Amino acid sequence: MRKLLLIILILWIVARFARWYYVSKWVKRPPATLVQERGNIQQKDIWPMIVATVTVPWDQSQALNQWFRILAGYIFGGNTSQASIKMTAPVLSESQSEKISMTAPVLSATQSDDYVVSFVMPEWYTLDTLPTPNNKNISFREVPKESYYVRSFAWYAYESRSNKQLSQFRDNLVKSSLNHTGDFQLAQYNDPWTPPMLRENEWWVKVSQ
Repeated sequence: MRKLLLIILILWIVARFARWYYVSKWVKRPPATLVQERGNIQQKDIWPMIVATVTVPWDQSQALNQWFRILAGYIFGGNTSQASIKMTAPVLSESQSEKISMTAPVLSATQSDDYVVSFVMPEWYTLDTLPTPNNKNISFREVPKESYYVRSFAWYAYESRSNKQLSQFRDNLVKSSLNHTGDFQLAQYNDPWTPPMLRENEWWVKVSQ
């Protein structure tokens, strides 16, 4: 019995790893160039991209469930063309702050505690060629090439864990005298079924020019 359970466990781990490997190779990511690296902080140039965005009430876990239903519905055919759109990564999320920022990636200024989730569109689309979503809560935006400071971390990006990583990121930016601007964004690269030790997450914040 123990041998059977062990075999099942090994097969389950292998299947999870194979699925993660396949998805990680298949899912496109926006082109990025590593500029420099200081300790656990990287500076990357992220090339232009178009994002589909949904704004939902603040609560990280509930927000991600809501965005998934809305945006996943769009890319799986919930649009006027009934076209499936190839998956891309990462999923970008941020809490809207009271500070007004005139540049991307902040989509708007608000006094409320809203959560903004953005899904990167495949690079061959333009704003004119993207299928029109059936859900009116989805909007699109072109994000120009930007330079970001990036902190990577693994495991599930639970709110408590991601906030701890963000706090350490902020401290390291100050200690390294790295000037930044705009709101911090959480980038998540994996689907919900990727094993925690293989998950990839990043905090992004724009480099102050």
